[in-house]
Amino acid sequence: MPVNEEYGKMNAIELLFYYLDMEQSKLIDIIESFYTRNGIAIDECIAYAFAEEYEEYEEDYFGKDGIKIVIQEPLVDEEKEEVYSLKKFFIAVDKYYQKNFCYYKDKNLQIIENKLAEIKKILGI
Repeated sequence: MPVNEEYGKMNAIELLFYYLDMEQSKLIDIIESFYTRNGIAIDECIAYAFAEEYEEYEEDYFGKDGIKIVIQEPLVDEEKEEVYSLKKFFIAVDKYYQKNFCYYKDKNLQIIENKLAEIKKILGI
């Protein structure tokens, strides 16, 4: 049984941002990970990986492009994996930032905004 029954009803992006609310410093890590193409853990139960991190022969391979978010127990009954396009994922990141930017005013605000602008340009958003 998940820690909270509502978690089972949320998709992976919603859960990721729910936990990001508690660990706001991870937003910069998420933005930086776009450049390194190395996935990160938001906490011990939520992580994501980029497609480029895997080769076709590897068990966790999920395609040539995108991001796979993995949600593990005890947040959900069974491990949940969802794959999103880079564009959809970073549109969600940008919306999250726009909604919550007041938390980042003293925390590298200009760096975040510059990097988000660069990502939007790269992805054609």
